[in-house]
Amino acid sequence: GLIQGVLTMTGLVTSLGYRLVSLTAGNLWLLLLLTMIFSLILGMGVPTTANYIITSLVAAPAIYNAVLGLQPYSSPVPGFGTPIALLAAHFFVFYFGILADVTPPVALASYAGSALAGGDFWKTAMNAVKYALAGYIGPYIYFTHPEMFIITVHPWTAGTAIKVAYDLGATLLVMYLLAIALTGWFRRSLKKEIRALLVIVGVAGATLNYLVIGIGLLAVLGIWFFGDKLPIVER
Repeated sequence: GLIQGVLTMTGLVTSLGYRLVSLTAGNLWLLLLLTMIFSLILGMGVPTTANYIITSLVAAPAIYNAVLGLQPYSSPVPGFGTPIALLAAHFFVFYFGILADVTPPVALASYAGSALAGGDFWKTAMNAVKYALAGYIGPYIYFTHPEMFIITVHPWTAGTAIKVAYDLGATLLVMYLLAIALTGWFRRSLKKEIRALLVIVGVAGATLNYLVIGIGLLAVLGIWFFGDKLPIVER
């Protein structure tokens, strides 16, 4: 395709990753943020196979080398060996490359959906990205809890099984909290104050801290059981 040809012929395939690393001075989280943006841009309007080829060639090596501490200014991330780092890097770029289908301004999935429903493209695209926004935080959690890849866990013990189950459940809860807050609906319309509180708990819960996750779980249960007593909000 056009994008793949431009990247290959200009040499950006090999140089862009190194430029990202030098720009972020070895800061993994800043590197992940910039890589997410580049993956979203590179994945716009590109079929799945070409999407993976482009993002894996351009962005994945930078993450892989940064996680293992092979780049200047970077230090190894605890819990990551070569197989896990390789899997994490490719998972990250492919995940956001696919999310480009619901990310404006291209948002091919939103374009197709609006055409089928006879709706406005921009309204469809903005609602799509709002509903999917909670999913943008998921891949970042994997870099602090690599055991969530499951296939890299060895050996399996009762302790590791409980840890994996907790991490996966807590991640789902975090995404659920953010989805509730962003849509403003959980059994009924929610007030802005409650939505703001859920956003704070959801973002803080991305650390999978036991206390924060406990607060988030209590918030969901509280709204579930006592939501009928909350004032109705006109939408």
